[in-house]
Amino acid sequence: MVTREPDGRYCVVYTNGEVSRRSYTSSLEQVIRQVRRAGGIPISTDDGALRQRCIDESLTLI
Repeated sequence: MVTREPDGRYCVVYTNGEVSRRSYTSSLEQVIRQVRRAGGIPISTDDGALRQRCIDESLTLI
């Protein structure tokens, strides 16, 4: 799940079973790199800019 914080940063939450990890970044590019490093896992987000970028980069949205 990727959400946009009120201060403009992206909050990326990776969940594996009951374990979750959060990271924060101000860069859309860094979010895309994190997803690719994680093996191109499907992304859940309501952020329009990120959704469009995922489509452009052929990443899977859920």
